[in-house]
Amino acid sequence: MKESRDPLPVPDLPLEVDLIAHSYGAAVRARGATSLGVGWSTAEVQMLRLSVLCDLLDAADPAAPVTVHDLGCGWGALWGLLKERSAPLISHYTGYDITPDMIQTARRTYPGDGLRARFVVSATAEEPADYGFVSGTYNFSDGTADSIWEPYVEESLRHFLSQCRKGMAFNLLHQRRRTERPMYYANPDRWQRWLEAEVADRGGTVWRREDYLEDDFTLFVRFPDPREPI
Repeated sequence: MKESRDPLPVPDLPLEVDLIAHSYGAAVRARGATSLGVGWSTAEVQMLRLSVLCDLLDAADPAAPVTVHDLGCGWGALWGLLKERSAPLISHYTGYDITPDMIQTARRTYPGDGLRARFVVSATAEEPADYGFVSGTYNFSDGTADSIWEPYVEESLRHFLSQCRKGMAFNLLHQRRRTERPMYYANPDRWQRWLEAEVADRGGTVWRREDYLEDDFTLFVRFPDPREPI
């Protein structure tokens, strides 16, 4: 499929988030489809975080293809991992990002994957999928106060959760490695309690990992099969 030369639409965003989108646009224009292009220190650190997110799929039926969406997909590094899986097979992937330059870069990086993957400029998931992933999307707050940033993150995740049929995983920076950088450093207990409350009415099972990097943690939720009793 030939890439369109027309500018991609820009989503309507809060001012602080719009400024962040511009910052990431400048990064990917300068660094391209690399870890630095999405703000990670090294490719090894970026891939480790993504591989931990994929723990969510370990209990999936290996014989049943699944659909996946990725909020804050950047240039599509997660799709690079997922497309190689055969158990379960990823039948379709949708990557969403608020930065048009990221989406253009993703489309250039995976030009032949149009039947299984698409990349969309959006701040939200536009349709349901089986599993959802969010990696690093809320880390760079650009100095926004927690009293503003946390409600924004909650609302974003709440909508994303509503579009995940079988489960979701997201990561945040761990408060134990707080620095002076303009990043959001999160309390894992606070976010685990929030997630448990959000998914209680759907019978979701929540767990977390914080054993892979000093400055990161991942929260997971899996929902019961609606065909089986809870």
